[in-house]
Amino acid sequence: MHQPSDLLLLEDALIDGRDGFVCCGNHLWHHFQRFPWDLKRPEANPAYGEHFRQIRSRITQGIPERKSAKYLRGEYHLGISPHMDSYYHLITDLLPHLIRSDRRPVLVPQWMPEPFKAFLQTCGFETKVLGEGIFQVEHLQLPAMPVPAWNLEKFQQVQDFIRKHLLKHEKKSPASEKWKRFFLSRRHVRRRHLVNEEELIPILEKHRFRVLVPEERSIFKQIALFSQITHLITPHGAGLVNGIFCPKETRILEIRPIISSGDFCFDALFDCGNFRHEVLVPKKRGLFLLEPELLENILMRWDQEERQTVEEACA
Repeated sequence: MHQPSDLLLLEDALIDGRDGFVCCGNHLWHHFQRFPWDLKRPEANPAYGEHFRQIRSRITQGIPERKSAKYLRGEYHLGISPHMDSYYHLITDLLPHLIRSDRRPVLVPQWMPEPFKAFLQTCGFETKVLGEGIFQVEHLQLPAMPVPAWNLEKFQQVQDFIRKHLLKHEKKSPASEKWKRFFLSRRHVRRRHLVNEEELIPILEKHRFRVLVPEERSIFKQIALFSQITHLITPHGAGLVNGIFCPKETRILEIRPIISSGDFCFDALFDCGNFRHEVLVPKKRGLFLLEPELLENILMRWDQEERQTVEEACA
């Protein structure tokens, strides 16, 4: 396989196993290639902004040193970054690089969720878990972090890879054939869960929605389910990245605590596909909750628009 031009190939690089902080010669990298830093030419580095803050904050925790490093012979692909406990970053930052690159063992952090490790292994990628400590890697592939995070080429590569290599292993369950409308619950996470979710369930059920709790299904079963969805409602969160596997014309309602949640990350993602993506920001502040009347009005509008479409097609 041809190596992508934005992939850095480093020799004898030092890695901090806690967060993937890389030092090679006079250069540092944090969050893969997102935040590079030149130790020899400080004038070439940003003097303010997020890039400056991220690197300066990380340097205070120490720069990897060779004297304490454990040696890893061979060539590896770096799969460690501070956000690799997020499903969004697994699918957005790491998986596309692995798809495009020559197959090498992937270095993953000890704290990476076990379902993520199993997902990579089932995709055909060998993983090597690194615990805390400093590691010197003979040959290291360092992924890029392009802006914007999604484009049409990347979108199609991930879709094609998953459909070809994974969905064929998942048999459709009766539930996935019967239900096409889902509300994606975040009840088991600490952030961005609707505090009045129970109050919304009767309205959702009236409009033929079923509640889906991602943590109760494997990643592969979630993807298989998303591949058949026609309507999706969800608070903003990492699980929404599975929307990439929805069929064209799927209606997606993303509920955000504030309009700029996630720096509009799902806008870029859904712009790559032919989805009917809407964003809703509840009016009330403080608690993250959705007024039942507002949800009812949206679902009634959806039903009315779809009836009208059917009537026009039959006319």
